[in-house]
Amino acid sequence: MPELGYLLKQSDLLLSVDTGTAHIAAAQETDTIVIFAGTSHKHWAPYSDKVKVVYPKLSCYPCSDKERKQCKSYLCLENIDINNVIEFCEDVIEEKRK
Repeated sequence: MPELGYLLKQSDLLLSVDTGTAHIAAAQETDTIVIFAGTSHKHWAPYSDKVKVVYPKLSCYPCSDKERKQCKSYLCLENIDINNVIEFCEDVIEEKRK
């Protein structure tokens, strides 16, 4: 774990799904973009001004554990706006160049 923290501290940007790595990056004050699909960004997103969150705009989001286990579609993943993710990445990179 110390090595991961060190690498994230040296990084300009982390693009991640909802994982512990995103929380470590936020703790290291690394710009971080976290993609949430079924889990709630309101409950699980890292706390940092350096974190941007992307999530699906669906009426079923976020889903409960029971719903997630019964879900037969991938609408939550298919409805992630990739252009939004790219725009966030470009914004961070552009800010670093200043």
